[in-house]
Amino acid sequence: MGSIRTFLLLVIAATVVLVLFIATMQGYRAGLAQTGVLLDDQLREKSQLLSAGAAPNKSADASDQLFQIFNAAGQVIARSDNAPAYPLTLVTDAPADISAEGELWRVLGRRDDYGNLIIVAERALTRHVVAEDVVSQTLVPIVLGLPILLLLIGAIVTFGLRHLRLLTQQLRQRSPNNLEPLETQSLPDEIRPVIESMNTLFGRVESSFDREKRFASDAAHELRTPVSALKVNLFNLEKKLSGGDNDLDAVADNLDRMGHLIEQLLLLYRTSSEQLRLQFESVNLLALCQQTVGECYPKIQERNQDIELDGDDVNVMGNVFALSAMIKNLVDNASTYTPEGGQIRLSLSREGEGATLVVEDSGLGIPEAMRARVTERFFRINRLGGQRIGGCGLGLSIVKHVLELHGARLDIGDSRFETGTRVAVWLPDNLRAVA
Repeated sequence: MGSIRTFLLLVIAATVVLVLFIATMQGYRAGLAQTGVLLDDQLREKSQLLSAGAAPNKSADASDQLFQIFNAAGQVIARSDNAPAYPLTLVTDAPADISAEGELWRVLGRRDDYGNLIIVAERALTRHVVAEDVVSQTLVPIVLGLPILLLLIGAIVTFGLRHLRLLTQQLRQRSPNNLEPLETQSLPDEIRPVIESMNTLFGRVESSFDREKRFASDAAHELRTPVSALKVNLFNLEKKLSGGDNDLDAVADNLDRMGHLIEQLLLLYRTSSEQLRLQFESVNLLALCQQTVGECYPKIQERNQDIELDGDDVNVMGNVFALSAMIKNLVDNASTYTPEGGQIRLSLSREGEGATLVVEDSGLGIPEAMRARVTERFFRINRLGGQRIGGCGLGLSIVKHVLELHGARLDIGDSRFETGTRVAVWLPDNLRAVA
């Protein structure tokens, strides 16, 4: 089904037009009949006037009407200039239609008190024109008022559906994370149950999200302690055992991966929180990039990679923690998927009403077919040039959450190095894109 407004307008307009058409036709027929009765009464009045001795009009100007007066012997006493010398009719009880002189006439004949035959007639075509003119003067305003009536119906239907239009605008302007109940005051009885059902659904969805967040947060937080204890125990065990042990190295790697996964889960929980939006402030992106690169530098140095930061001193409105997490994950991803001795470059520039942060690396790059999926949770490219890559597949998912939180845009392409990936993030410098 299409638009309710269009459906109502079409159905109501069609109904009104049909009813008016039937009423107009019925009125037209009734009007013609009533006008004919009035004109017949005029014929009787003329006949009575002639019977009373009124001076008849013999002029040919009255060509639409005629009269004849015959005595009892059938001789013409008087007649109009356009009347024939023979009687058009005999005595009739009521006006009748006859054909004379090649035309149709409405004729009435009667005898007066002296036995004279008085005949009056009126051209039928003229009567029909007069009747149509009288009826038209009544019906034309109705027909001309039909467009105005349809416009009024359209305005009334539009006004009646204003609550649906306002509800649509309100839902469109809502952010995806806003699950606050909708107002139900001053709403029509037909819409209030729908809003109440939606509010109930919002409450269920919000409760579901809260349970998911609490579970992820609590589980990750509780796992921190045993993982830290396992790392200490593993460190002590390595000291007790002489020489290297590949199994212990594998256990250490798995513990590191588990610890990284826990940290990423906690980070994902925090960046998904609606509370972060209430903590927006002016953030110097260049200074934040410098700080984050400094935190990631030990890993980059360990892999003998070169990192470069070049950019303008720009400010954007955002949450410091979320933006720091985004930059850290972008740099960490670039380092992880770039071979030892590779290059990483960060550039920051002003673009329109925002800032663009570009992170490029000289790794093998992301196949174009996979670029649309790399921001999905737990989706990751496991191998790089035959070498298995560690990670949990949450890095770019966290980046995506931060972008949605700030109303930002993400673009993934090829870097300016011979190989590698280019990740460009555009961040607005005000809150208009976030509202």
